[in-house]
Amino acid sequence: MLKSQIQNLIDLTEFQAKAQPDKTAFTILADGEHPAQHISFGELPWYAKNIAARLQELNLTGQCALLLYPTGIEFIVAFFACLYAGVIAIPAYPPDPTRLKPSLDRLKHIINDAKPAICLISNTFCALFESILKDPHLPLTKCLSTDNLESNTAWKYPDIHEKSIAYLQYTSGSIRRPKGVMITHHNTLSNLALGTQLNAFTQESRIVGWVPLYHDLGLIAYVIGTIYNGVHCYLMSPHHFIQKPCRWLQAISRFRATHNAAPPFGYELCVRKVDPQNRQELDLSYWKVAGIGAQKVHKSVIDQFSKRVSWI
Repeated sequence: MLKSQIQNLIDLTEFQAKAQPDKTAFTILADGEHPAQHISFGELPWYAKNIAARLQELNLTGQCALLLYPTGIEFIVAFFACLYAGVIAIPAYPPDPTRLKPSLDRLKHIINDAKPAICLISNTFCALFESILKDPHLPLTKCLSTDNLESNTAWKYPDIHEKSIAYLQYTSGSIRRPKGVMITHHNTLSNLALGTQLNAFTQESRIVGWVPLYHDLGLIAYVIGTIYNGVHCYLMSPHHFIQKPCRWLQAISRFRATHNAAPPFGYELCVRKVDPQNRQELDLSYWKVAGIGAQKVHKSVIDQFSKRVSWI
């Protein structure tokens, strides 16, 4: 199969797994600095199919699954497991302890709106969210911990096509209540094809990202985009970036990243928090494309960041 003939995200993942099975797709920087987890293009379908087979065994094909994971391999595998099972993924994020009420309200709204049949989660958060999901005002949703999960049944290719819904992307809810947007396989592939053309990705391209993976920018630019372009993506949590913004630039320098994307406030934070001594230690000469979006873009932010980068 040629890449131009791919009709859905399952075929895309299988294509890359066969084309470069041993190449690392994702590396997680657990502390925002040091590599801690890796998964290759060949390993991703294997792990995803184990979870997908269990979802099919539970007769969940065509239904929705809420994904509650921090930034990590577990989220990525669970997202692709939903695709492999023909289950509609709903990327979400565990409530933020520093903003517990608004983040919990957002999550409850998504559950009430989408009425997911199951919540995929890691052992770390399972007990906490089982108690949250017992709220009598929420529709009944089962939790399934995907840590080391293996199914006793074989995975079957689901009955999907290019117009099938791949996932629901919820808006941030910062202005009004979050709304779910239905994203098809065709929507996603068309978006990525244009992005690849504009950003001139090659097999040697590398990405370093920190935007949450449930966010549309993180999901497309980092997760699905990595598979589409067959590149190596390094990921850190947004908390590690906000604690020390220089970690992003240090990772770009250390891993010779070529492509990155972030909302304007990420670039602005680097301008304010990265001091001259840190800048002198950086080599950003491999950086070719700096994506910016997901918020209103101010020219002053671009100018200030570009000026700082020119000093390195």
